[in-house]
Amino acid sequence: MPICVADSDEVARREAKLHFENFRNRFLKMPIEMLLPPGHSSLESMRGIARAKAQITGDVTLEVAVEMGMFFCGSPATVREQIAAAWKDTRVGTAASQRCAGRGPASRVHSPGHPCWSAAMRLATVLFSALSILLVVSAPVPTRAATPAETALEEIWAMEAKIYAGRASGTMQPYVEAVSKHMLSYPFGTANPVDYAAFVESAKRFRGDQERNRIYLKGFYLTGGNTAVIFYRSHRTVRPEGTVVDEYWDTTHIYAREDGRWRLMSSINRASDNKDISSSRPPLDPRP
Repeated sequence: MPICVADSDEVARREAKLHFENFRNRFLKMPIEMLLPPGHSSLESMRGIARAKAQITGDVTLEVAVEMGMFFCGSPATVREQIAAAWKDTRVGTAASQRCAGRGPASRVHSPGHPCWSAAMRLATVLFSALSILLVVSAPVPTRAATPAETALEEIWAMEAKIYAGRASGTMQPYVEAVSKHMLSYPFGTANPVDYAAFVESAKRFRGDQERNRIYLKGFYLTGGNTAVIFYRSHRTVRPEGTVVDEYWDTTHIYAREDGRWRLMSSINRASDNKDISSSRPPLDPRP
């Protein structure tokens, strides 16, 4: 942002006018074929751009630039007000001040001995720094909204955590509460799939509160917003009755929404020889 400060608004504008207008209206100009290379826009688009950018590409006087907020120019008090107003409108986080424009005299551009110039530049630097810090501290941090798949995974992973916490404490009740009455599962070792009633009966026979499992998420898929499939591998080191083992199980759970909440529709699991325990999120451990 170009800045020029002097003892008064009148002096600042008089000293800056020639140099700013030379810089803005002569030295920054480039042929249209360089600004907008041919082949990137249609003829009609070029005409539209030319109409829209007429004021920007045309000559701009110092007075108009100050009025539009393109140039901070005036006494220290005026420039301070211009900087504060610009920050209020734009909430810019970082601003770079330009203190040399066109063919400004070297004595004014480079000499630190000019009392008004050096004091004003210190003022401008302090103001920009303070305003940038204020913006960082006060501005809310933008957050990305969770996708439907991420939301579904959070809910279902929490259900799985509750199921295994129940098993670790000797009950299958959280498991029973999670399933749909229309479920059909295929537990390891059964000859045929089992329905809800058979699953509930088998849950009643669950005994022991010594089970130790760690659950590693392998995959998750949401389809249609109402059906989800989750894949995970569990590493069991202690069975419910206390037997020490080294077992790996691969499980596929299929969930569907019923009355606004997720319900487990099917469970398929099998013993696995694969001991890869990489996980796409921190593993579940009912007994940390």
